[in-house]
Amino acid sequence: MTPQEGRALLERVPEGQCLTVGPEGERLRPLDGAGRCAEWVVPLTRWAGLRWCWYAGAGFCTRHPPDAGTLAVSLGLEGRLGWQMGDGTGLYLGPGELVARGRDCCAVSRFSLPLGWYAGLDFSVDLEGLDENLPPALAAAGITGAALREKLGSGCRPLTLPASEELRRIGGALAQAEEGRLVPLAIVRLEELLLLLWETEPGSHPADRWPREQVRAVAAVHDTLTADLRRWYTIEQLARQHLINTSALKAVFKGVYGQPVAAYMREYRMHEAARQLRETDRTVAEIAAAVGYESQGKFARVFREVLGVTPTEYRRGK
Repeated sequence: MTPQEGRALLERVPEGQCLTVGPEGERLRPLDGAGRCAEWVVPLTRWAGLRWCWYAGAGFCTRHPPDAGTLAVSLGLEGRLGWQMGDGTGLYLGPGELVARGRDCCAVSRFSLPLGWYAGLDFSVDLEGLDENLPPALAAAGITGAALREKLGSGCRPLTLPASEELRRIGGALAQAEEGRLVPLAIVRLEELLLLLWETEPGSHPADRWPREQVRAVAAVHDTLTADLRRWYTIEQLARQHLINTSALKAVFKGVYGQPVAAYMREYRMHEAARQLRETDRTVAEIAAAVGYESQGKFARVFREVLGVTPTEYRRGK
């Protein structure tokens, strides 16, 4: 299912609900929190399944029975998803990033959507079923379900891989696959992901887990930055206002929102300008001023750098 088809599926979902499409048909379940989600469940083999996820809103909560025998492997495609961990820290997943964890450590999960949107893939691996139906490629590498479980260890110790071209390639291939080719392709790509995880030493790519207080502080910083786009702030001003040191502000903001403050706000301003070009009759000069640019020429240059066309061309082609 392409990203465009996923977005179309999400538009069918009423606010505060989740639509799940799978072998059992369609069913709705409420979300704890404002937002909508759509999930497409695809059985792959006797030992694995695939779930496509599209989430929109501020965040939500999910519950499922603890299951020590299942490995969950999540690969981000678009947007950003945050887990609230049991120790109060936040773990964030963005495009091309991967997190693997046992389903016994996330029976109750609280998620946040810092960018208001996330799309990703969730593979589930039945570790006992894997041992009973071990693919030759994994067997040749010495990978078994029992060995994967031992590698994860006890407790909530997720294995993480940072964003890479290889992971983006895997995610992109699955996102663009024709439905008839999806299952065999997904099985091959899952084996490839398990090989990558097997080669990863626990702790070699430690996940950035940010303290709850710092996450709340940068969320307040984000609110300040986006409340009035005509205003500009320095890092020092924001740090003083929200009682967080500058180094932590910069590191946690990038961890939560996926970009440094300046780069994030540059794109945020341009996407807001694009929205106004589509939805209002304001002049380009008026929109430039509304998003903080006194110079229409500088605004047009940045707009083109971000969106690939000039504001006038964008409005003409809306």
